[in-house]
Amino acid sequence: MGSYCPDERTSAPVVCPFGSYCPAQSSSPLTCPSLYNANGDHSGCSPSSSVFVIIAFSCLAGLGLILVVVHNLRRRRTFDREVEAETNRLIPKTSAGPIYSGL
Repeated sequence: MGSYCPDERTSAPVVCPFGSYCPAQSSSPLTCPSLYNANGDHSGCSPSSSVFVIIAFSCLAGLGLILVVVHNLRRRRTFDREVEAETNRLIPKTSAGPIYSGL
């Protein structure tokens, strides 16, 4: 763990360099992908703290977007109700048939 053998004839394994990982029976060190760091024993990669910050920020941004959309929908519904109430107050509804006027 944490070492590699560059040649089959190597008697002592070479220690894996910093920032790389060396799986079992590897012949060369491998670099971790972006936003990942080598484990303490250099046997694999694990997510760095930046990954968790990006995930948390994305969740907060998504939640904020949802809240903005819900707020705008509620505001629009209230506006539509107010417009309908004002329209009904100012423009009387016509009846279905003729209105008797007296003569």
